[in-house]
Amino acid sequence: MNRRDFIKLGLSAITAGAISGIPPIFKVTEALADRELINLDITEVWHEMVDLTQVYSYAYAGPITGPSIPGPVIFATDGDLLRIRITNSLGKNHGFAVLGDIEGDFLVSTGPIPPGENRTIAFPAPPPGTYIYQDPVASPVNRVLGLHGVLIVMPRIPVAGNALTPYRNPTPAVQQLFNDLGNSAHFPPPGEPWRPERTNLWVFSEIDPNYNELARQGVEINVEDFERNFLPRYFTINGKSGFFSAEDHDNSLVGMAGEPRLIRNVHVGMDTHSPHIHANHGYLLSVEGEVQEDVFWIDTWTMLPGECKDVLYPMMPPPDIPPDTWARLKNGTSEEGFDGNPRHPGPDPITGGIRRGFPIAYPMHSHQELSQAAAGGNYPQGMIVHIEFTGTLV
Repeated sequence: MNRRDFIKLGLSAITAGAISGIPPIFKVTEALADRELINLDITEVWHEMVDLTQVYSYAYAGPITGPSIPGPVIFATDGDLLRIRITNSLGKNHGFAVLGDIEGDFLVSTGPIPPGENRTIAFPAPPPGTYIYQDPVASPVNRVLGLHGVLIVMPRIPVAGNALTPYRNPTPAVQQLFNDLGNSAHFPPPGEPWRPERTNLWVFSEIDPNYNELARQGVEINVEDFERNFLPRYFTINGKSGFFSAEDHDNSLVGMAGEPRLIRNVHVGMDTHSPHIHANHGYLLSVEGEVQEDVFWIDTWTMLPGECKDVLYPMMPPPDIPPDTWARLKNGTSEEGFDGNPRHPGPDPITGGIRRGFPIAYPMHSHQELSQAAAGGNYPQGMIVHIEFTGTLV
């Protein structure tokens, strides 16, 4: 893809070392050939918005995945040594860094890379969790303009005798929650434990096209002016918004009741957001890498700029559906559904009848109302995804 070409958005991944359990949504473009040395190119693209406006943006690009916003997801395992070579193909200084728990605090950084040059950095993977990587130059300006991505570090082995969690040292409360999945009165069998491939990534951001245009013109953007006057026109999850976000299965929580999913929430933008989930409440597991001592049961959480939070979505039968109705959904006799569901054509393989009821869908949307519109457009044109139950194990 040439510089400034139109960008076709989609999550992509690069692996570091031997790792299993990568979510299938990333595997389509996984850069398997480049495990020893991860190559990223800093380039420029046109980023199409929900109203078809094309906005000039920066982007990280992998050699196989090409440019994407967010950049390619880097997967690593606890203990891996990551080697990353970053090439700056733009006309000003840019770089690569892994953000710590506060703005401007970097766990590792290349510093500024001059135009046309490259830098290689090597560092041990940080503790298992979710991390933002970004351009450290003029932070947070270049991050918001597109130079951001996510590093996901997985634990190597579970604690002996316990279910796998996303962490090296889970707190007793978090470990007990994962032990209970598919193995307790609240999460009964045949429900299943969490599996790493049942993971979703939500990268929240916003776009003020005025600053993107200044970047296109080569104007130096003052950080203080940017932080003071940034006025978002578009609100995105994984680079998409509105219909394109809601209908994208890379974004949506899709699975059967009894198949819990992990949501890795990352905020690379400038505003504060409040993701609100329907159908189930979730369990707040980790905030800025700190695994929680008390696991709160929530349906809304706050995302501040530069923040990462992990939430477990249990995929339980929604409590607003009466048990007798759920039983009819389960055996395919529900009259609440409709015949000939296009998502599941043909007879039910168990009952032999026409499927009724599934899938059933709910939304996730932000409770910050401004973020539900684009350019003053209709709700919802901003941060929204689907939660879809395709069937049930329980």
